[in-house]
Amino acid sequence: MKLLYTLVLLALYVNSNGQVITILDAASRAPVSFTTVIATYKGGEVMHSYCNQDGSITITAKSFDTISFTCLGYRDKAIAKAGLGTEVLLEPNAYELNEVVINSPANVVTVGYTDKKKLDFSGTAQGFQDAVYIPNTLGQRAYVKAFMFKIVESKNRFAYRLHFYKPSKDKRHPGQEITQANIIGFVEKKSKGLTELNLKDFRVEFPLEGVYVSIEGLGPCDTNGAVTDDKNAYITYEVFQSAEPIFCHHPEYFIEDGWINENERTLRDYKENYGIEAPKEELRVPSFGLKVVR
Repeated sequence: MKLLYTLVLLALYVNSNGQVITILDAASRAPVSFTTVIATYKGGEVMHSYCNQDGSITITAKSFDTISFTCLGYRDKAIAKAGLGTEVLLEPNAYELNEVVINSPANVVTVGYTDKKKLDFSGTAQGFQDAVYIPNTLGQRAYVKAFMFKIVESKNRFAYRLHFYKPSKDKRHPGQEITQANIIGFVEKKSKGLTELNLKDFRVEFPLEGVYVSIEGLGPCDTNGAVTDDKNAYITYEVFQSAEPIFCHHPEYFIEDGWINENERTLRDYKENYGIEAPKEELRVPSFGLKVVR
């Protein structure tokens, strides 16, 4: 009788609080941090979120028929509700990491905009992407050693994911994604100034045509990497005045609406709404930069 009572209480707890699952790498059994999780019911989304750094997530949707899991570096997976257990195993994509040997500090070059004078600040929230085009001025292919950006003092510990895209033919927005791994960074609470994320283990290419580098906001999290519920939290970083339209924004990563070139939108809005050219200081671009190995 006591066992039956315990099972009933457990069932009531799961029904009221949602099912807890853990997302793991099928090969290594390591957590697949901040996987995108989308539950659908009759074709419509009823939940979209990220799992925690340890791979765990509570499925809060009351009614759903299918749940899908996507993460850079892994094959997408969809599971029917009836087949959902306590663990989800994602198959890693196969790719080769060639060794990059740095024989001299002279082989490492800084490109991008971290040396630009601060004009103002901008930022991104959970589920959104900001992307900046960085041209390749080296005249040769290279590999990315580190990502850099200038943080305005952070009020939260905030997780983000890096994306790298080849530019579209006209370089007006990101094109093909070339990121092969799940690259996660954290902005620590109260941190500010130049922040650098080491990428030497990820073998990210810096192509001849340059690259759009993007930050995807994953949300505020505690010191254990558990995503916290603060809808007003965001990463804030410095922006500079640009003469080129090289800043793009993805309105919401979960919805495939495509990229918006923010600089072109500003130019168009001034022309349509005020009948004048946009002031130069309105063309603002985040101060993103890269260290690359020649």
